[in-house]
Amino acid sequence: MAQGARRAGGAREIARLADGAAMRALAGRVAVLPLGAIEQHGPHLPVSTDAEIAAEIARRVCGTLGYALLPPLPYGTSLEHAPRLQVSLSGPTLRMAVRDIAASVADAGARALVVINAHHGNMAHLARLPRSVRGHTGAAPARLATVNYWRHSGAELGHAGHTETSVMLALGPVDMSRARKGYSEPPSATPRQRGRTARLAARSFLSVAPGGVWGDPRGATRADGERLLAEFADGVASECVRLFGGRRRPMSARRR
Repeated sequence: MAQGARRAGGAREIARLADGAAMRALAGRVAVLPLGAIEQHGPHLPVSTDAEIAAEIARRVCGTLGYALLPPLPYGTSLEHAPRLQVSLSGPTLRMAVRDIAASVADAGARALVVINAHHGNMAHLARLPRSVRGHTGAAPARLATVNYWRHSGAELGHAGHTETSVMLALGPVDMSRARKGYSEPPSATPRQRGRTARLAARSFLSVAPGGVWGDPRGATRADGERLLAEFADGVASECVRLFGGRRRPMSARRR
């Protein structure tokens, strides 16, 4: 396979490269780890939703900044979605996995690892990671940072609601006949009430949203998803430039 074919959308996809090319692609560069979760997303979205969104945003960011794209880590910490499907890592295991990946890319000469996170439940664990990690073999430390993609839009993220459903429509088919309105906070809710609900959902999501959905996905569109993806990717790229530097190239759309 030609080298250019390994750079879909301009991203250096490490998993598609042979050893020498992969080492050269990482040397002196920022590596990007998309981080998702495997968990229920209502009756209409796949359990891989968070992982797929993280992977697409990461691909676009790497394409526009020339960063090196690692394969996604699809598993996160999603115990709050039990007893429905969640395939979870414990918090300490998640942190150790990210640390080990950071140490490995440091061994390969990368100067930093940025984690593009797509799941709320991962945030508290990622916040406890160090700001740099030395390589397994004693290589110079790589800087380590996390970017939560949804913070780069005014859209309400919810869970399997309008935002995530629109983005997934932009990435491929969704059976919208199965989409159902989920929990929505009443407009009269006070900040204190909203905070209490958020804390309860973080412990037991289904106790707040029994249908597994927070928001209303029924009006989601592919056009909204494309707009949101562009907005998310642009915001994440801007934060990465602020953290690590780099020059933007034109951001490519996803190849369908």
